[in-house]
Amino acid sequence: MQTLLADRGARLMRAQALLDSLNPDAVLARGYAIVRDEHGAVLHDAGQALPGTAIEARLARGSLIAEVREARKDN
Repeated sequence: MQTLLADRGARLMRAQALLDSLNPDAVLARGYAIVRDEHGAVLHDAGQALPGTAIEARLARGSLIAEVREARKDN
């Protein structure tokens, strides 16, 4: 019974670590940002924000409000 409990405890700890790594706040703490357009929609592609568009970048600590000057897509 102790072996079973130890195994289940280890599995639970691994699952918790995975959940923690996927937490959006943990991702932001690693230097990433969530960028939204002026309507609050998350931007996934640089082409979604035309020059002059207002955007908000949510960081680990605070947000930036900015205006797009140029959008560059990866090739």
